[in-house]
Amino acid sequence: MIPDILDRFRMFPIGINADIEKAFLMLFVASKYRFLRFFPPGSEGQEIYRHCRVVFEVCFGPYLLNTSLIHLLENCSTEFKEIAQKMKRSFYVVNFVCGVYNTSELEHFIEQAK
Repeated sequence: MIPDILDRFRMFPIGINADIEKAFLMLFVASKYRFLRFFPPGSEGQEIYRHCRVVFEVCFGPYLLNTSLIHLLENCSTEFKEIAQKMKRSFYVVNFVCGVYNTSELEHFIEQAK
């Protein structure tokens, strides 16, 4: 997947590289799926905290983020479908890598992607 993304990136004279800031903290976990717990020091088992957000280092975190991004991009408005398709092929976890041919296309892409 990474070589394909990098090959497509190199095809364009203008490269775009971005990431989603605090992406894993934006994913909310429903209460019935909050299996990841932690016990604060000195609580002696009386207090149990459950994570409400996806934790980055947990093995299913990147999968949840990826499926969430794909779902959002597939269900976007019809006016953004072309940009969404390009974005869908250009993500690796939270990193976005793609390119455009000229500055007017760059401005259009940035505006539509937001």
